[in-house]
Amino acid sequence: PQRFSAKVTPPGIWRMAMPLLIHGGDVLTPEHRIRNGAILISEDHIVAVGPWEELREQSSEIATINVRGRLITPGFIDLQVNGAGGRLLTAEPTIESLKVMSGALAPFGCTAFLPTIISTTTDGILAGLRAVKQAMGEQLPGAAVLGCHVEGPFITPEQRGAHRLRFIRPPSVEEFSLWMEAAEGSL
Repeated sequence: PQRFSAKVTPPGIWRMAMPLLIHGGDVLTPEHRIRNGAILISEDHIVAVGPWEELREQSSEIATINVRGRLITPGFIDLQVNGAGGRLLTAEPTIESLKVMSGALAPFGCTAFLPTIISTTTDGILAGLRAVKQAMGEQLPGAAVLGCHVEGPFITPEQRGAHRLRFIRPPSVEEFSLWMEAAEGSL
């Protein structure tokens, strides 16, 4: 098996208390498809990837998950999520919305995401940024929040797409400074 160290869990997502061996499916790596493969995880790092037959002897000492023929792949990171699970961050800029979004994304293989705030009022953007900052420090039910993506409101009105015209405005250093303060490094 290949031995290496790759961080498994981004900030804010669950931590493993003991080593874990995931097996019983094909492992997809950037270079190979390992039929009947396995992944060994220890202290939040992938420490070995290889055929199940080569990693099997370690399964008696640690927790195992048999995926029963499913694919074992890296998690997806979505860089623009306006909403999920019936919630839109712009419409409901709260930690509760982000928890619902987090839980809704995980079953589709998304392990981390950037919630997106689209053009809205300054107060709406600030509330969304604060909620994202809070979510980054909490255990969420699914995908981890890595930061925030703000789309607009400093865009050309003629090319605004789905953005409401009433929220489009010229760029403002003062407003952007408020964003940076509210985001506390999450933007």
